[in-house]
Amino acid sequence: MGLNNQDQNDWIQRLGLSVLFGFIIVIASTISVLVMGSDKPSTWQAIASDVAGIPLLPGVGFVAMFFGAWQAVHQGQIALIPIVSLIVDSAIIFFGWQLLSRKHLKSKGTATLGLRRCLLMEIKKVAFSVVA
Repeated sequence: MGLNNQDQNDWIQRLGLSVLFGFIIVIASTISVLVMGSDKPSTWQAIASDVAGIPLLPGVGFVAMFFGAWQAVHQGQIALIPIVSLIVDSAIIFFGWQLLSRKHLKSKGTATLGLRRCLLMEIKKVAFSVVA
C-alpha cells in the first residue's frame, strides 16, 4: 500500500521540523551547559547544568564509548557531542511524532490528518494538562 501525496508531504514536513526542533534543543542545551559551567558551581548550578545537558547525552555516550572519557578534548572529539546528539534527538522527535500521529489517526478512524491540525491538537492537550 503506497503513500498518497498528502501522506508523503506530512512525513517530509515532520522530518524537517524534527531536525529543526532537534537543532534548537541541542544548541540551547550546549549554550546552557557552557554558560552554567564554571570552576566552582553552586549546588543549584550543577543541578541545572546536568538537567540542561540531558539532550546532549547521546553524544556524550557516543564519545565515551568510542574514544574513552568524554572529557578528553584532545583531537576535537568533544565536537562530536552536539553532532551525534542532533542526529539522535531529531530521530527521537521524529519517531515519537510519527507514533503520536498514527495513534491519533487510528483513534479518529481517518486516513490522513494534516500536520498543522495534528500539531495544534497536541499543543492543546499539553496546554490543558498544564492548566489542569
